[in-house]
Amino acid sequence: MPDFWDAGRVVELARKAMREAAEDGLAEMAQAHTQMVTPRKTGALRGTSRIESTDDAVAITYGGTSAGYAEVQERGIDPRTGAPFRHYTTPGTGPHYLETTFRTYVEQSTEFFAKMENRVRAALRSGL
Repeated sequence: MPDFWDAGRVVELARKAMREAAEDGLAEMAQAHTQMVTPRKTGALRGTSRIESTDDAVAITYGGTSAGYAEVQERGIDPRTGAPFRHYTTPGTGPHYLETTFRTYVEQSTEFFAKMENRVRAALRSGL
């Protein structure tokens, strides 16, 4: 029978559980952010947003069966002319809506995980 109170194992399991919960929370916040900056002409593209999780990654996807359209909107380039789109119908939206959100949340999550790990270490040192 494994030692349930093995401190190293408890810390490992706690770290994994906290990371997974934090990743899920960050993915939900990032998805909400992309909803605000995704180009919106009819609203159909915004309705295709999904969070997909695996054991080692979390992704926000758009497009579903219209993934090609979502990619065109992300790039912001008219595939017929090669010219950038210039007239977005909703203020604050435009090209690179996923890339911009990704960069923002990677920076924030890196800081968040570092703070969380430091607090866990401090709590363990203090005997909590």
